[in-house]
Amino acid sequence: GLDVGATGFDPKVSLDDPEALTKIRRELKVAGAERFWYIADAFRAVLSVDGVFNLTNIDRWFLVQIEELVRLEE
Repeated sequence: GLDVGATGFDPKVSLDDPEALTKIRRELKVAGAERFWYIADAFRAVLSVDGVFNLTNIDRWFLVQIEELVRLEE
């Protein structure tokens, strides 16, 4: 299996950082190895499923599943 050393969707960005949303949006626009963690950060920063979809074009069904996992972790 794929082991990336993560036990969940650990935050990549501190939401206390005034540039957090800018960084999250920038990271969501480009597919990368850490994109799922930035998606989780986006939901923690209260971006909507539609907002994340508009930046990623990832199917809304998958985004809803990720959002639910993030809410369960909180």
